[in-house]
Amino acid sequence: MHSGSKRFGQGRTEEAPAVSRLVRTGRLKLCGVALVALVSLSGCKTLLHSDEAIEARMQAASQGQSRDARRAVDDRDDEQAARLAAIEDAAIEDAALRERKAQDAIEAEKLRALEQARQAELARKAEDARRAEEARQARASALAREAAAINQSGNGLKGRKLLRASVNHAFADMRVNEGFWNGPSRLELPGVLAGKAGPEVLQRAINRMAFEVALDMEPFLREAAHELPMKFGREKFKGQMPVSDFMHRTLGSATFNTLEARFYTALGASRDPALAPILKGLDRTARKSLAVEMARATDDAIWAEVKRSEVMLGRGGVVQAAN
Repeated sequence: MHSGSKRFGQGRTEEAPAVSRLVRTGRLKLCGVALVALVSLSGCKTLLHSDEAIEARMQAASQGQSRDARRAVDDRDDEQAARLAAIEDAAIEDAALRERKAQDAIEAEKLRALEQARQAELARKAEDARRAEEARQARASALAREAAAINQSGNGLKGRKLLRASVNHAFADMRVNEGFWNGPSRLELPGVLAGKAGPEVLQRAINRMAFEVALDMEPFLREAAHELPMKFGREKFKGQMPVSDFMHRTLGSATFNTLEARFYTALGASRDPALAPILKGLDRTARKSLAVEMARATDDAIWAEVKRSEVMLGRGGVVQAAN
């Protein structure tokens, strides 16, 4: 039994190295397999990283191509927008040029119309001046003939004849003097306009207006001198006063009232550059006051002219025709 045991124990002893060799061989094989697997895994990772790099480069290239494509599209859009803007600018400039030409044509037409109107106004004024000069010369000639007839008879005018001649001579003399400014009956500046800028310019303008309004009274006074009864109430004219004073007393305030109404209208319609700006600043009451003051001064000036003519003609004075 002991010997069997020995053999068994010896058999185990002999088998142990073989097992050890197998174990070592298996371990070596496992290590080899593990090493191969590790190498393979490393290769796979390398391949994977390589694929990822390639994919990244492809994506970058694709993105670059996309950017280039978008940039090209943007450039084309910019060029198209620039062309459209240039076309639009050219259209706007062309429209503006046409508008300027149209406006220039309109302005030129306005200037032509204004020039035609100015020439027509100058022609009208020249014609009016010619007719006024002819009328003035005709009246002056008539007065000269009448005065010459008086001188030939050796007797001065009296009564109604003297009155008619005095009225005619007074207005003829005012025309020769071109109004009150150059004559002895120059109107002073009305109190309403006292203190305004340019007093002499204003005074000249006032005298021009007064003369224009006074001329409107000539037909009325000439008719009155022809038809006015030579009596005041029961009092007949017998040379007890200047005939112009008698006529003035008989007419009363008729000339003043007429002058006041005409001055009020003339002041409202005045376009005189010296008067118009000041008249616009006057209210209705102030304008009414100015009309009254100017009517009174003009009425006095007219009768003063008529009376001076009466004195001269009553003494046998000769009226020369104005040149």
